[in-house]
Amino acid sequence: MVRTWEVTPEEEQRVKALRSQYMKYGKKKLKILYQQAYHADISTWKIERVVRKHHLYPDPVSQKKRAWMTQRRRTKPKQEFTNSSGRDITGLCGIRIPLSSGGMGKESHLHRS
Repeated sequence: MVRTWEVTPEEEQRVKALRSQYMKYGKKKLKILYQQAYHADISTWKIERVVRKHHLYPDPVSQKKRAWMTQRRRTKPKQEFTNSSGRDITGLCGIRIPLSSGGMGKESHLHRS
Protein backbone atom coordinates (compact mmCIF):
# COMPACT_ATOMS: atom_id res chain seq x y z
CA MET A 1 0.00 0.00 0.00
CA VAL A 2 1.37 3.42 -0.96
CA ARG A 3 0.65 6.40 1.25
CA THR A 4 -0.87 9.41 -0.43
CA TRP A 5 0.07 12.99 0.20
CA GLU A 6 -2.38 14.32 2.78
CA VAL A 7 -2.26 18.06 2.03
CA THR A 8 -5.57 19.37 0.77
CA PRO A 9 -5.63 21.83 -2.14
CA GLU A 10 -6.95 24.49 0.26
CA GLU A 11 -4.03 23.97 2.66
CA GLU A 12 -1.60 24.00 -0.24
CA GLN A 13 -2.97 27.30 -1.56
CA ARG A 14 -2.85 28.88 1.90
CA VAL A 15 0.76 27.79 2.50
CA LYS A 16 1.79 29.10 -0.92
CA ALA A 17 0.22 32.48 -0.13
CA LEU A 18 1.93 32.71 3.26
CA ARG A 19 5.29 31.60 1.90
CA SER A 20 5.19 34.10 -0.95
CA GLN A 21 4.45 36.86 1.56
CA TYR A 22 7.10 35.71 4.08
CA MET A 23 9.73 34.15 1.81
CA LYS A 24 12.54 33.96 4.36
CA TYR A 25 10.49 32.51 7.22
CA GLY A 26 10.99 28.88 8.16
CA LYS A 27 8.35 26.20 8.51
CA LYS A 28 7.91 26.73 12.26
CA LYS A 29 7.17 30.45 11.89
CA LEU A 30 4.88 29.73 8.95
CA LYS A 31 2.99 27.21 11.06
CA ILE A 32 2.31 29.89 13.70
CA LEU A 33 1.23 32.40 11.04
CA TYR A 34 -1.02 29.77 9.43
CA GLN A 35 -2.72 29.06 12.76
CA GLN A 36 -3.23 32.78 13.45
CA ALA A 37 -4.54 33.58 9.98
CA TYR A 38 -6.79 30.57 9.32
CA HIS A 39 -7.56 29.26 12.84
CA ALA A 40 -6.59 25.77 11.73
CA ASP A 41 -3.75 23.44 12.62
CA ILE A 42 -1.15 22.28 10.09
CA SER A 43 2.06 20.31 10.55
CA THR A 44 5.49 21.66 9.71
CA TRP A 45 5.99 18.62 7.49
CA LYS A 46 3.04 19.63 5.30
CA ILE A 47 4.46 23.14 4.99
CA GLU A 48 7.85 21.72 4.03
CA ARG A 49 6.28 19.46 1.40
CA VAL A 50 4.44 22.40 -0.22
CA VAL A 51 7.63 24.50 -0.23
CA ARG A 52 9.57 21.66 -1.87
CA LYS A 53 6.86 20.87 -4.41
CA HIS A 54 6.56 24.45 -5.65
CA HIS A 55 10.23 25.43 -5.15
CA LEU A 56 9.26 28.35 -2.90
CA TYR A 57 12.79 29.28 -1.90
CA PRO A 58 14.39 32.72 -1.56
CA ASP A 59 16.98 33.96 -4.06
CA PRO A 60 18.95 30.82 -5.08
CA VAL A 61 22.25 32.69 -5.48
CA SER A 62 22.21 34.13 -1.96
CA GLN A 63 20.93 30.80 -0.61
CA LYS A 64 23.90 28.97 -2.13
CA LYS A 65 26.34 31.55 -0.75
CA ARG A 66 24.78 31.30 2.72
CA ALA A 67 25.05 27.50 2.66
CA TRP A 68 28.70 27.74 1.60
CA MET A 69 29.51 30.18 4.42
CA THR A 70 27.77 27.97 6.99
CA GLN A 71 29.69 24.91 5.85
CA ARG A 72 32.98 26.82 5.86
CA ARG A 73 32.31 28.13 9.35
CA ARG A 74 31.75 24.59 10.62
CA THR A 75 34.89 23.12 9.08
CA LYS A 76 37.39 25.96 9.68
CA PRO A 77 39.18 25.51 13.04
CA LYS A 78 39.23 28.39 15.49
CA GLN A 79 42.59 29.96 16.29
CA GLU A 80 43.70 30.76 19.82
CA PHE A 81 45.93 33.74 20.53
CA THR A 82 48.18 34.08 23.58
CA ASN A 83 50.84 36.62 24.51
CA SER A 84 54.42 35.85 25.58
CA SER A 85 53.47 35.53 29.25
CA GLY A 86 50.79 33.00 28.41
CA ARG A 87 48.02 35.22 29.84
CA ASP A 88 45.01 35.96 27.70
CA ILE A 89 41.37 36.93 27.87
CA THR A 90 38.37 35.66 25.99
CA GLY A 91 36.56 38.30 23.93
CA LEU A 92 33.29 38.24 22.02
CA CYS A 93 32.46 35.08 20.06
CA GLY A 94 34.97 33.05 22.09
CA ILE A 95 38.03 34.60 20.43
CA ARG A 96 41.01 34.85 22.76
CA ILE A 97 42.60 38.31 22.88
CA PRO A 98 46.16 38.68 24.22
CA LEU A 99 46.81 41.10 27.08
CA SER A 100 49.98 43.10 26.54
CA SER A 101 49.80 45.08 29.81
CA GLY A 102 48.79 42.18 32.01
CA GLY A 103 45.41 43.53 33.15
CA MET A 104 42.34 45.55 32.41
CA GLY A 105 43.15 48.53 34.70
CA LYS A 106 44.21 52.06 33.80
CA GLU A 107 47.49 50.83 32.35
CA SER A 108 45.63 48.79 29.75
CA HIS A 109 45.77 50.00 26.18
CA LEU A 110 42.01 49.37 25.91
CA HIS A 111 41.09 51.97 28.54
CA ARG A 112 42.05 55.57 27.84
CA SER A 113 41.42 58.35 30.36
